[in-house]
Amino acid sequence: ASVTSFVENFDAVTTPAFPNCWAKVGAGGTTNTQTGSANSAPNTMYFASFSTTSLAVVSTQQVSNLGAGTNRIKFDMRANFTVGGVVEFGYLTDPADATTFVPLTTFTASALTYSTYQFSPPAGSYSDYPAFRHTGNPGNSVLIDNVVWEANPTCPDQTGLTVGTITDTTADFSWDNLGTLGYEYAVTTSATPPASGTATTSVIYSETGLSPQTVYYLHVRAECAGSTYGNWASISFTTNCTS
Repeated sequence: ASVTSFVENFDAVTTPAFPNCWAKVGAGGTTNTQTGSANSAPNTMYFASFSTTSLAVVSTQQVSNLGAGTNRIKFDMRANFTVGGVVEFGYLTDPADATTFVPLTTFTASALTYSTYQFSPPAGSYSDYPAFRHTGNPGNSVLIDNVVWEANPTCPDQTGLTVGTITDTTADFSWDNLGTLGYEYAVTTSATPPASGTATTSVIYSETGLSPQTVYYLHVRAECAGSTYGNWASISFTTNCTS
């Protein structure tokens, strides 16, 4: 049955099977659920096409609002062995025929650690069958976890966190300009985002007074009108040893 939202972390299935209402479509490529290297233990989805003429396609839970312009797809993805694998998100006009896949956007796995990717399909005349397709160009496998179809947030999630120059006691950062009223940031030794942070309107920041050879986390979230906030985004870094 069609739904208006779903959350799928693949953890309730016995690998290599897919969850109910998910399926590998067609004979192209290779895809399955697996244990190990999950972003949320114990399972994740392996996804690969080793030829541009034999593409792996996975259909998700059917939704009733793919073309409404009100929702987004959000998921965690990492390169499996080699960075550069490209995944498309789109829909199938026939849920049993991989050749009817229509792409809406692409994502590239640029690291061997998980990052969160998201896309809000514009309003349009789409089917009710969202799907992912591995392009096979290049044929680098990826891992996908924690797939969410949800309403667009009133304030966008922060993106583009980058750590620049790091010394033993300082670090430089930047993040994407989302066109919001401002941002909140925090630098902590905990991977868990804080309840609140320091307000700023800048997208560039330098932290001083850090301890040498220590793992820190930069947390940033967008601030919008009405004192609403997007979700925190976080990135880790390690300060240098003291000379």
